[in-house]
Amino acid sequence: MSTSTTGTGTITLGSALTGFQTFDGAGVTNGQTVRYVIEDGDNFEIGSGAYTTSGTTLARGATESSNSDNAISLSGSATVFIAAVAADIFTNDGSRSLTTTGVITGGTVEATADTSAGDNAAMGHTSAEGLILTGQGSTNDVTIKNDADADVLEIPTGTTNVTVAGNLGVGGTVTATGTSVFATLDISGDVDVDGTLESDAITLNGTAVTATATLNTGISNNNVPKFTSGVADNDFLRVDGTAIEGRSAAEVLSDIGGQASLTFGISNTNAVKIDSASVADDEYARFTAAGLESRATSEVLSDIGAAPAAGSSNVVTTGALNSGSITSGFGTIDTGSSTITTTGVITGGTLEATTDTSAGDNAAIGYTDAEGLILTGQGSTSDITLKNDADAVVFTVPTGTDDILFPDNAKAMFGAGSDLQIFHDGSNSFIRDKGTGLLVIDTDGTAIDLKTSSSTEYMARFVKDGAVSLYYDNAVKLATASAGVTVTGTLTATAIAGSGAALTGGVLFANVTDVLEVGYTGSVHDNGTKSSGTLTPDEADGNFQKAVNGGAHTLAPPAVGTNEATVVSILYTNNASAGAVTISGFTKTAGVFSTTNAHEFIVRLEAINDGSTTFSFCTIEALQ
Repeated sequence: MSTSTTGTGTITLGSALTGFQTFDGAGVTNGQTVRYVIEDGDNFEIGSGAYTTSGTTLARGATESSNSDNAISLSGSATVFIAAVAADIFTNDGSRSLTTTGVITGGTVEATADTSAGDNAAMGHTSAEGLILTGQGSTNDVTIKNDADADVLEIPTGTTNVTVAGNLGVGGTVTATGTSVFATLDISGDVDVDGTLESDAITLNGTAVTATATLNTGISNNNVPKFTSGVADNDFLRVDGTAIEGRSAAEVLSDIGGQASLTFGISNTNAVKIDSASVADDEYARFTAAGLESRATSEVLSDIGAAPAAGSSNVVTTGALNSGSITSGFGTIDTGSSTITTTGVITGGTLEATTDTSAGDNAAIGYTDAEGLILTGQGSTSDITLKNDADAVVFTVPTGTDDILFPDNAKAMFGAGSDLQIFHDGSNSFIRDKGTGLLVIDTDGTAIDLKTSSSTEYMARFVKDGAVSLYYDNAVKLATASAGVTVTGTLTATAIAGSGAALTGGVLFANVTDVLEVGYTGSVHDNGTKSSGTLTPDEADGNFQKAVNGGAHTLAPPAVGTNEATVVSILYTNNASAGAVTISGFTKTAGVFSTTNAHEFIVRLEAINDGSTTFSFCTIEALQ
């Protein structure tokens, strides 16, 4: 923005420079501090200052300047920009921190270093401890909340206690060496208490248990079974009606129809006995003809033809694992230099590539420090094919090339609003600018050439600090020069407006064999308000026309004669009664109208006849 402020004090901002926005337009709010750059001739100043919408002022706090890093004295014709310097930009070289008041969103946040006692709330990592969460708060060091912003788990400040706000569901075993405090403890499995269980209250199936409670006895649900008389030491227990009675070994044998003396051996209904005097703890059992013998780990490995893993006693199979599954909690699988091959799908949280790929690799994902993530493809038609979720091809890398091939109507789009689009529709190729700014072809070279695909013929050439040349059959026919325009050949026109006093040399004429017809007028023809019917612009009314959209009507192409062409531009303005404009009779159309009151549009109409067929084009550009 411009400023007429002089001196070293607060800046009063003026208007936005051409092609730029005001601070308000760029989204700067009242009181917000921004990084600014001031340019005043050969002097500059970089700093931070608070922006005030009232009076549109900017405070100055110079950090770098041409005045020994102090505020420069403004001349009254300086310009002010919002910018960022290198120190403000986060880099991934490990030398700078990333600080933000917003939200960091990403697929994976990776911690690579440990935390310390002096850290504020932090996430760290060590190879021994894994992921580390370090908290620092006045009430809780760490608080874990659910998606309703309700507390789930708290670690009170300065303690090693864990407070659970809701229910704690435990499917397995909970081992605690200290004190655990829970609002509610819900255990789906068994509770094994080796010490004293102290509770303010205990309920059984919803019924409170007290010291004076009367127990229901008997063989029924929720009752306490009681013994009959005659239960003796070493007896077995048998349900007898509503009680339990004692049974001796002989009585049990009689009850079950068993035998007192067992028959041993590897046969049906026999008992199996130990057939080895050297049975030891942690050994494995193997059948013999007479019973079971013990086998050490090394003996089992030898028996099944396997070998232990290097440096451990784990069993490593030398064949294929053809059945079963590896379930959650199995631990790390390390295949060393071996390859994992599957015809199924590999699914996981993060697939990490750690080595480079090579030319001999089939479709692979690799990584190097220099190149980052590498995708290597190998196919009969395409090395790499990228598809969307509808299984439609987005682009391919044809086999044996370093080209990227987009299919018809697949657009390469650039900009937050997809403003720049490059695509081929099956018949024609397009570079389409759908944004509100300019389409700029910028080059640091000496020239821009429009040539045939074989580069043997020029069609147009744009030279830096030089001529713009238009060619016919590889010969320059029109070129700009410092003094004007040079036409090589004959310029034929039906008429030339003006005095002609500046025309020197040569002959400007029209003949009957080669006719250049120029339909041009500097005045704007008014087609009035269209609320019905059809507007068919007449080239005789001039190239520049206007019309008011006052209701639903039709826009048709201008008439053109055989081997003739015409171009008409119409400024369309909507009034409060604007209706839908139907585009009819054109070969190609681009853009759309709206019916919003006061909206304006530039409509470019082109019609060309090649001697047998008329082609017409309608392009609509909204001005808001």
